[in-house]
Amino acid sequence: LCWAAAGEIGGRRARRSGRARAESALTDSGFRAVERQGRHSVRDAYFALAHARGATSQRTDALRLAERLQGIARARFEAGDIPQLEVTQADLEVARAQGNVEVAQKEEKVALSDLNALLDDPARRAVMGANGRKRVDELFSWRAVAAQVAQVYEETIAEFAAAKKESARADR
Repeated sequence: LCWAAAGEIGGRRARRSGRARAESALTDSGFRAVERQGRHSVRDAYFALAHARGATSQRTDALRLAERLQGIARARFEAGDIPQLEVTQADLEVARAQGNVEVAQKEEKVALSDLNALLDDPARRAVMGANGRKRVDELFSWRAVAAQVAQVYEETIAEFAAAKKESARADR
């Protein structure tokens, strides 16, 4: 009878150890999830910046093309081949292309500032750190650990009482 009780205690100890390992794994997975979210945000900001830079380059190329066409239109107008309206349309296309380049440059600056904000924002780091600290305190403070240990003891006592009753029934 004494050996059986010692074996049960060892089994309970193994369950408690297993629970502790599982809780530790959950905490680690929570930290990994926060890290993944941070990396995901940085990755999104990086690719938004890359897209904005590509758009700026593309719109700059369109501006150069519009300027070349404007030069051609002016030369043909001076030669008398086309009316003034064609030159005015070319001027409008250059103005529109310049506006598009300016918008693209501003979008690129915004994307760069978003990426820098993610990488350099002490407030965001502080919030993430505070949330991490809060989670650690909730799971691993002395109060939390004491509550978990008390719960394990209560479960162990209940299991022992149930096993004792079952053993008494089996002896009858």
